[in-house]
Amino acid sequence: MEFLQWMQRTSPCVHQSQTIASFNAQQSALRQTALTGAEREVVGITVSLANSCPYSMAAHSTFASRFGLPADVVEALRADKEIADPRLHELREFTRTLLRERGHVGPSS
Repeated sequence: MEFLQWMQRTSPCVHQSQTIASFNAQQSALRQTALTGAEREVVGITVSLANSCPYSMAAHSTFASRFGLPADVVEALRADKEIADPRLHELREFTRTLLRERGHVGPSS
């Protein structure tokens, strides 16, 4: 609940119940994956960057740090720079592909 309260205070668009419902649905779906909390935040930062959304970028960056993602990795994700961790690199690239192809990816992606 702490995060939603923070979002409602900082983001003008979050006051709409549909936005909150959408956010909750996305978070619920992501928690059902094999991704760790830090990996879920890699997805969140990547999407935030693609959407140019400073509110969600700040939130996902904060949560990434809380989940133990090193500060240099968070900064590299935010700045769209290379990251050394191969799994996180591939996760970011896959997320970019999902965004670019609007969810339509083949088995080799």
